[in-house]
Amino acid sequence: MGKELKAYLVDAATRERLEFQYNPSEVADDKVANYADIRIPGISHPKHQFISGDNRRISFIC
Repeated sequence: MGKELKAYLVDAATRERLEFQYNPSEVADDKVANYADIRIPGISHPKHQFISGDNRRISFIC
């Protein structure tokens, strides 16, 4: 049997810590960045400019 894994959550307001055992089979971490194409006359390819980022999403699958 493998090593026992533990994790914890912390309440941002009270700093109270809740510890628990968790061993997911998969972890997915997604972050999206949005870019805009800026077309400039006389240039063959558009320039790309960072516009914004979306929220980070972390998923655990058992």
